[in-house]
Amino acid sequence: MNIITFDDITARFTAWAKAEKDIQAALIIGSRARTDAPADQWSDLDIIFLTDKPEQFIYSESWLNQIHPYSITFLEKTAVGNGMERRVMFSPHLDVDFVILTPEHFSGMLQVKEVQQVFKNGYQLLFDKTDVTSGIKVSDDLSLARAVPSKEQYDQLVQDFWYHVVWVSKKMLRGELWVAKECLDSNLKYLLRTMAEWHAIAVMDQSPWHNGRFIENWADPRLVSSFSRIFAKYDRNDMLQALKETVDIFRLLAAETGTALRYPYPEKADASASSFIHLYENSILTVK
Repeated sequence: MNIITFDDITARFTAWAKAEKDIQAALIIGSRARTDAPADQWSDLDIIFLTDKPEQFIYSESWLNQIHPYSITFLEKTAVGNGMERRVMFSPHLDVDFVILTPEHFSGMLQVKEVQQVFKNGYQLLFDKTDVTSGIKVSDDLSLARAVPSKEQYDQLVQDFWYHVVWVSKKMLRGELWVAKECLDSNLKYLLRTMAEWHAIAVMDQSPWHNGRFIENWADPRLVSSFSRIFAKYDRNDMLQALKETVDIFRLLAAETGTALRYPYPEKADASASSFIHLYENSILTVK
């Protein structure tokens, strides 16, 4: 029995796409095109292809079988660049993400700093019939991926965090544990991760990856060591403890980031939310 590989999928896709008159170019990005944090056996394959008729491939599945049989496929927005991708699980379990763009959309995406960093990390051109990818310019300027927040952005995020700390506490007091936990382990963690990115740039002189990728390598070790404590079980006691741990590490990172950027830390918001937790802690643990 022959075992199909990602190299096989790439070769089959390339042969098919080159023969398609409506496809102008294709390239690989992500872990299978980079040397820093390269692909391992669990990495997927990310392919961008350019066409003047993207809907023909985005909203159709028929073309996938011309590459290889598949078991799962669905549509999703790209992680960066506001594009659309078709995610596919080719049999038996080879996951491939096809980002399908017009040349104009592709050119626009290349102006986005996060997208520029993706290409700086590495890409592999599979083919280009019309020289449409010539606009790819990979800058040596590491600051592309290291933009610090404005004073207003910093303040908004910190205020947002403390507001939702009280919101989570009130949901727990009402007995709405599902909603409380969803916010605790999703929204508050998103705000924490964003602050961790700013902290990595402003305090640690690190270049964070997008969407928390490899956070264990670039984030503050104090944050990384807290990961086992800041996510909660579906249990009132555990949720309260995880909330308090999340509050503690967020406060530390946010205060240090504010100091490094010379932005005032919103002490009033912190004090208000913290006092609410302290005041109602016993009620949170005992309410039915």
